[in-house]
Amino acid sequence: MLNNQNWDLISDKVEDGDFYRSDHRLIFRAIEKLAEKPIPFDAFAVSEALDAIGELGNCGGLSYLSMLENPIPGTKNIVAAANIVRYWSVLRQLMHFAVAISDFSFNTGYCDTADLLAHAEHLISNIVKQHHPKQAVLKAIKMVLAKSVDKIETLNELDSTMLGIGTGFNRIRQDHFGPATLSFNYTGWPAIYGY
Repeated sequence: MLNNQNWDLISDKVEDGDFYRSDHRLIFRAIEKLAEKPIPFDAFAVSEALDAIGELGNCGGLSYLSMLENPIPGTKNIVAAANIVRYWSVLRQLMHFAVAISDFSFNTGYCDTADLLAHAEHLISNIVKQHHPKQAVLKAIKMVLAKSVDKIETLNELDSTMLGIGTGFNRIRQDHFGPATLSFNYTGWPAIYGY
């Protein structure tokens, strides 16, 4: 279990298939779905999400989820924990593919070595593709912006202790453009309207 604010730190490092245990895969999927909404990832919310899909019993119930919630790694450790999960996942996949390559090698009879190497390379490249799945995917800017705006609006509506700092652009606007409206586009550069 993890703090909502730490989700962005690990969401691109691990995926549900990286977990060895099926109950941990189910729990991760439930947390992933909760991350799309402004709902805390506490044991109760995760248990409700799992119960809604009929998997709470397969995950040890609320008592097991509560137990997972206690040893929450700190912000510094959450990335290291995610990297460890991913590391063991890659090792399991390598072992699985090593057996598959061995079986393929012994059971194909005579085949061209180029075919054998191409098959082995294909199996290994699947691991590489899974290791960085989100880095290779480009998304339409409309989708990215819509999600960002929704997140900003959600954070704005929450009663939180989030703080910000002024940029000083108001002074620049007043000095150079007079009474105009200053806003910021999503690159962080000011856009001035009303002059």
